[in-house]
Amino acid sequence: MNCSHCNKTMKDGKYICTTTDYRVLDNNDNLIFIVATHCGLDSNDEEVNESSNIKYCDCGNWEDV
Repeated sequence: MNCSHCNKTMKDGKYICTTTDYRVLDNNDNLIFIVATHCGLDSNDEEVNESSNIKYCDCGNWEDV
């Protein structure tokens, strides 16, 4: 699958919510980029640590799979 923004090959990763932000991680759980920050969620919030599989590009584009 190629990126709709820059036409490079997209990589497998995951989109995850943390207590401070939404981020994209690679398959080894390395931070690729932060999508958005928030004012801090309580660690017990049901959204924290929820994740979904995505395809991402180094240009910052990402898509659900």
